[in-house]
Amino acid sequence: MTPAIDARAQWNALTDALAAAADVVLDDPRITSDLVRSEGVQYLTRFLGAANVFEMEADPAYPRLVRVFSPENNWALPCPDGLYLMAPLDGAHTYRVWGRRGTAHLFVTEVFKGGFSDIPHMAVFDSRSEWTLGPDGEIEFVLSQSEQPGNWLRIPPGPSVLLLRQWFYDWEKEEQGEFLLERVGARYPAPPVTAEVMKERIARYTNFLRSTSAAFVKSAAQHYAAPADRVPFPRVMAEISEESDNPDAYSMRGQVYGLGHYRCELDEAVLLEVTPPECEYWSFALFSQYWERTDWIGRPTSINGHQAFLGDDGVFRAVIAHQDPGVPNWLDAGHRVVGLIGGRYYGAADVPEPSLRTVKFDELRNALPASTPHITDQVRQDELRRREAALARRYRP
Repeated sequence: MTPAIDARAQWNALTDALAAAADVVLDDPRITSDLVRSEGVQYLTRFLGAANVFEMEADPAYPRLVRVFSPENNWALPCPDGLYLMAPLDGAHTYRVWGRRGTAHLFVTEVFKGGFSDIPHMAVFDSRSEWTLGPDGEIEFVLSQSEQPGNWLRIPPGPSVLLLRQWFYDWEKEEQGEFLLERVGARYPAPPVTAEVMKERIARYTNFLRSTSAAFVKSAAQHYAAPADRVPFPRVMAEISEESDNPDAYSMRGQVYGLGHYRCELDEAVLLEVTPPECEYWSFALFSQYWERTDWIGRPTSINGHQAFLGDDGVFRAVIAHQDPGVPNWLDAGHRVVGLIGGRYYGAADVPEPSLRTVKFDELRNALPASTPHITDQVRQDELRRREAALARRYRP
């Protein structure tokens, strides 16, 4: 007779893993602000939600595309210009995705071997950004181990994750795609969930809490390791464990990541300056010390290559400050004296590193070119309202 499932033991293992995650997150000595300490608790609640999406509710035999990030579920250095969809896969099956591509500036589809519950052995397996479309933007592609004609991505034996990324440049005009996913040959209704299936899901959920929290804290450490006066573009992940197979486990092929940090007192401003490379996409954004987007719905915490103002000399100058500087390219620090800076270049031939310099807020104008335009309060209000409306549309129910 099969032994009875010990649900209490499963729950205790899960809460032990959450306690371990809390130790990693809340005991970080780099967190010195009461506000940010409390945000650590918020981060852990979001992390529980992420584990639900990736592990507890995932079924590779009957997969669904679901949003990975939202205003309420925000973790793992998400791109503020992006919309992410994911689904679990298994190499024993063949899958079909169909729908409409939409008009997002970039649409990149990737298959990751393994999954977030075992980050040390996770890796990009296949990636594609060029597609044959129908006359009205229709898209269809197959995912399988064996090669297929037309639009196709290879999947590995065993478990994997499908991730669809849509990067928006013109937030007000570009439209997101519509995508559906099915396992080829699936019969309905799906078989009832069994105790053994639930046991596997709970184990993956528990492993997610334990391994992923530690991996993300170690990855965020690369931001602090950057010099105070520039934003380097290293490989995105730190060596997340001694057994790590791939230090770029969850980075996107073709994209390089700038990882820096700022320190900006309430009476200061930090100038980020760089001549952007020729590339398909670039952006800079502020992130919390937990690798989350900071207040990006209602505050200007990110700027992409379409939104950016460049000086007459072709230089992008962003101003990190706690109050509106009255100039273009404001990145709002939101009273977080310490924060992380994330940059992204996609398809860039070269990788210029931004410089950082700190000035007193009252002396900011003298630090900028005389030709820098003035942004009135009304213009800023209009800009922020349009930003919030565009994001509300992106994440509409």
